[in-house]
Amino acid sequence: MAFPTPSLHHLREALRQGGPVVIVGLGDSLTFGWEVEHGFFDRAMATLAERYPATAIQGLNAGVPGDTAQGGARRLAPLLARSPDVVVIQFGLNDAFLGVPLPAYEQALTDLATRCRAAGAAPLLATSCPLRDPRENDLADRYYHALTTVGSRLDCPVAALHAWWRRHAPEGAPLHGSDGVHPAERGHHLMADGLLAALGV
Repeated sequence: MAFPTPSLHHLREALRQGGPVVIVGLGDSLTFGWEVEHGFFDRAMATLAERYPATAIQGLNAGVPGDTAQGGARRLAPLLARSPDVVVIQFGLNDAFLGVPLPAYEQALTDLATRCRAAGAAPLLATSCPLRDPRENDLADRYYHALTTVGSRLDCPVAALHAWWRRHAPEGAPLHGSDGVHPAERGHHLMADGLLAALGV
């Protein structure tokens, strides 16, 4: 069955026209904002509210620390019942560290994006951040590449937040927390900027 494909263009129109706008952040501890006051998703939503003060914007943070793409698929139905305009789908690091096979990871992302579109929501696939340890970083990059591949296959927009981070990171700035995986406040600020750029707002 074919469904109309919602696009981020509709989001930009809704923002200009005053909304209401509902954006869901479906992801892991990075979306949740682990060990920081404001994670990248909440930062991006706050910036949107500042840029469009006449628009009713509701950002629903559905980040769960430790979750995988398959876990996100199990949590999706009640979020789609909120009739979101956009669902930001950010998974990868836990899939990588838990050894989820890349084909299974890609299938879970495909399921998430397809179900969002069927419900009239525009999916936006988002990668996570680079990691401090080179070996862990190489592993994460394989999952980020897989996410980008799914985006191309489905003609689905991708927010390559790891690439944005690498392009825009200030020289020598402490962007990770103590574990070298989770971003510090400045890292989340970078990721929020990347998400807003991907949304085109």
